[in-house]
Amino acid sequence: MEQLLKLNSLTAGLVVGAHGLPVLRYELENGGSVLHVEWQAGPPLEDVKLGFQALIELLRVHRCPIILSDSNGGSGDWSDLIPWVRYEFLPPAIACGVRCLADVLPLDPANSFSVYQWREQTKGLLIHGVFNNLKTAREWIVNELRPSALV
Repeated sequence: MEQLLKLNSLTAGLVVGAHGLPVLRYELENGGSVLHVEWQAGPPLEDVKLGFQALIELLRVHRCPIILSDSNGGSGDWSDLIPWVRYEFLPPAIACGVRCLADVLPLDPANSFSVYQWREQTKGLLIHGVFNNLKTAREWIVNELRPSALV
C-alpha cells in the first residue's frame, strides 16, 4: 500500500501487484462521489486482494459513496475470492461510506458468474447493480447520486 501512495495520485492511478502486473486503475469521478475502478487482466488472486486493500485506503481518504467496478478488462474466475471480499473488504468499505456498488460484467461470459455470486453476498448491505456495459452502469449511477437514494 505504501507503494501506491508514493507512486500514484490519491485521485487517479494504477495499482501494481507483488508480481509486477497491473491489478487495477482507479479514478475519482463526479466530484469525488464515485470511485471508478478498472480491473486489469490476469493478476493472481493475492494481487487482487492487494487491489482491494488499496481501495480501502483510498476510501478512508475520500469517503466515496459509490464504487463503479468495471471488470470488462478483467479475466479469470474470482469465485474463490468472494468470501474474503465479503468479510475483509466490504465491512471497512461500508464503514468508509460506501452505499452503492455498480459492477460492469467481464466481456467473457464465463467469468461473469462470480459477479452474480458477489451481488448475492451484498444483499441487504448496500445497493448493488450489475450491468453489461459501462454506459448503462453510469446511467444507473446518475439516479443513485440523488441525495435521497443514498440515505
